[in-house]
Amino acid sequence: MLKSLNPPVYVHFERENIHTADKDSDLMLTVLSSMAQEEALNVGISSQWGKQKLAEIGVVRPSRFPYGYTADEHKNWCIEPKQAAVVKRMYDSYAAGKSIVQIARELSEDDIETANGNKYWHPNTVGKMLASPVYKGCVLYQQTYVKDPFTRKQVVNKGELPQYYIEDNHPAIITPEDWDKVQTIRKLNPPKATRPSVNAPQPFRQTFRCGECGGIISQYENYDRQKDANKKKARRYWRCRVANGKNFSGTCTSPSFREEYVEHNFMSALLEMKSNDLPQLEAEAVSERTDLTNKEHSEIEEIEIMME
Repeated sequence: MLKSLNPPVYVHFERENIHTADKDSDLMLTVLSSMAQEEALNVGISSQWGKQKLAEIGVVRPSRFPYGYTADEHKNWCIEPKQAAVVKRMYDSYAAGKSIVQIARELSEDDIETANGNKYWHPNTVGKMLASPVYKGCVLYQQTYVKDPFTRKQVVNKGELPQYYIEDNHPAIITPEDWDKVQTIRKLNPPKATRPSVNAPQPFRQTFRCGECGGIISQYENYDRQKDANKKKARRYWRCRVANGKNFSGTCTSPSFREEYVEHNFMSALLEMKSNDLPQLEAEAVSERTDLTNKEHSEIEEIEIMME
């Protein structure tokens, strides 16, 4: 991609002594990339094998401990008192008849931080915590696994890998009796079916922030009925999650806008940058103020000779 630019851009890999202006650089980069990829795969497989062998003998040491737990100096499970109190509150509230949505709303309104430090609790997060056997001291290891070591995306284990259920693995926050009581209530109140999420690629995901409240602007679909009542056509919109009612702890009145509006303004910005010399002039001004070493000057001269 860099070579196809006008003028082309070349890269010099100092450690491997490869310059992309050379004819043989593509072959060398392909070979080295293949070796690096194979090494990454081997490291990932070895790490996964080691964790699986530990799970077979009843030892689970996650890289990231669940909410309510932390690790001591020997990487053993320890209860985090402040977070454990929140977990107990969830279970007590649900056993008392409160819904998962209501629990999430109350936690958000009380400014209680999640595991990631956010103050907005999503109902899905609360639901997963209420269903997790971790809080009664047990671990179901390998419910999910990393299918691609490069994307690091977690996928549900549907029998591709063995699972291990380890009882009394660590101190419990919730008693087994209270945990079983919550599971019985969950079976009597199954979650309602939700509208499927947008499957189309979202190139602007996690990019925009609301100018009114600073919240994340996310995409959602609006279905409009056409002449044929059995067919629906989705229109995609972007709106602040707070204004869309997805954050119980804040309010916002910013309106939504069509995805076509985002695409049009993005392309307009690119065209303006292309026709405007100001970014190029600013980059050149910074470059002129930067002092280069004699070696770097020599390399630049060699590159210019190659480009000629």
